[in-house]
Amino acid sequence: MKKFVNDFISPKIANKLNNPIYLLLAYIILLLIGVLIWGLLFGFLATLNFIGDYTIGNKYFWIISVIAVLISFFIGFIKNK
Repeated sequence: MKKFVNDFISPKIANKLNNPIYLLLAYIILLLIGVLIWGLLFGFLATLNFIGDYTIGNKYFWIISVIAVLISFFIGFIKNK
């Protein structure tokens, strides 16, 4: 974490990560950013499912759901690669 901050953000901020409280706060901020991204992603996919229900109909709902789940897993796989 400290090397990443030193390389990509600022060496001045990386020196503050020697303090465990600042390190904990940095991990909490990363967790909140991750939760925000996943919330936006699944909220968007839920909206697509909702639109698909009322435009295409309930007959093809399971196909839309499977596609939405596959897209979310694919994005997660690419992000964690």
